[in-house]
Amino acid sequence: MYLDFYAEKGKLMWGHAPSPGVVRFAEFLKSKEMSEAIVLDSGCGEGRNSIYLAKQGFRVYGLDISAVAIDKAREWAEREGLLEKIWFEVGDVSQMEFRNEFFDAAIDINTINFVKARRRYIAELSRVLKPKGYLFIETLSEKSKEYGIPREELDWLITPFFEIIEVEEFNAPWVGHNLLHYRILAQNR
Repeated sequence: MYLDFYAEKGKLMWGHAPSPGVVRFAEFLKSKEMSEAIVLDSGCGEGRNSIYLAKQGFRVYGLDISAVAIDKAREWAEREGLLEKIWFEVGDVSQMEFRNEFFDAAIDINTINFVKARRRYIAELSRVLKPKGYLFIETLSEKSKEYGIPREELDWLITPFFEIIEVEEFNAPWVGHNLLHYRILAQNR
């Protein structure tokens, strides 16, 4: 299903606006004097959050398994004149080719929901993040039966690698439905 999201030519599945949580995360990073941080957008899709972060001054690497989505993201970044601040790659988020401790921060907006090897994925995020680097996750809750993740499982996945700083529950639209999500802010150990 995930790869089908991006099949329609000329249309952005998630639109142009960044996730409100990513806007808040960018403000958080700036408050920590990290306004020039290198940020990984894990499962970046068509790049709406990557584009926003690059416009805010961050250097951004977007990674997604969909070549169609990455092509759309690159085209958008080029139109915006952001190719010096943003890089997009096709790849598997659970087997990243980035060097250890490369990123200052990472975002995951509903990516973990589609990852089969979730523990390995979280370990990869920890590996590519610098010590004390920040991870921001927005994910569907268990109330979304098909793709959601129970809060207990999220804690089990995240806490061996990260200290959870904050968890927030919120309702948001997702593929035509208003569903409960979790927002998680964590810091690499």
